[in-house]
Amino acid sequence: MTSIERRTQALVAEAFGAPPELLPLLPAILADFSALGGWPDKVCTILRECAPLPQEAAVVDLGCGKGAAALALAAELGCRVTGLDLFEPFLADAASAAQGAGVDHLCSFEAADIRDRPEGIEAFDVAILCAVGASVYGDYTDCMIQMRRWTRPNGYIVISDGFLKRAGPPLTTTFPGYEYYEPHDETRRQLTAQGDVIVREILISDEEFAAQRRQDLRSLRGQVQRLSHIHPQHREPLKAFLTSQEREYAFLEAHTTEAIWLLQRAPDQRA
Repeated sequence: MTSIERRTQALVAEAFGAPPELLPLLPAILADFSALGGWPDKVCTILRECAPLPQEAAVVDLGCGKGAAALALAAELGCRVTGLDLFEPFLADAASAAQGAGVDHLCSFEAADIRDRPEGIEAFDVAILCAVGASVYGDYTDCMIQMRRWTRPNGYIVISDGFLKRAGPPLTTTFPGYEYYEPHDETRRQLTAQGDVIVREILISDEEFAAQRRQDLRSLRGQVQRLSHIHPQHREPLKAFLTSQEREYAFLEAHTTEAIWLLQRAPDQRA
């Protein structure tokens, strides 16, 4: 295995909170998840209702996973979507799903580190970051600086992430990985620090999140139980992974609110 492959595996494992030895099992663990979070149907709705896009608008889906948002945008809005992700098994799932949905002519999926924007590519009409976490870039201010690099002036940025329900002490010791979360007002301030405008905000209700959480955990428990019988040598890591996911969902439900933000990118200021 090359150093690049090892780095890629480490990044993927960190993103999913899974030990590296479980990466070969990750597609099976998440087999029931066509969407890996991010509320793709709501992303499609917010763009359809609030963003006047050109015909066959060019969209980049950063950290696209299995391509749920890409497929929805291609099928419902006729967008041309480029999906980027590090985990090639999910990219294969995305390509297969696009073909099955008859939108493969509108979708392309590539293995790439979304922190490295290639030089020389055209900026997109829309850049999407769903359920990846702004922490891939830093805090929300850092995230918007990077999202702007993918987006043409006056184009649109969609971020599906979250914020703290209430102000309080840092939550690092409670659940690491969400250090960048701030209360609602501060989150909005960071999102607009570059002069971009929040066109619309959708807040996910506690009831809707709890219902999705129950469905997700039911699926995870079933797959972990099944895979523990098939791969007994991985029983303990699988059990630990499930426990970690249960803790994370409980933390998010208790302390955070999920949201989807649609922002319009401001033109660059001239010197």
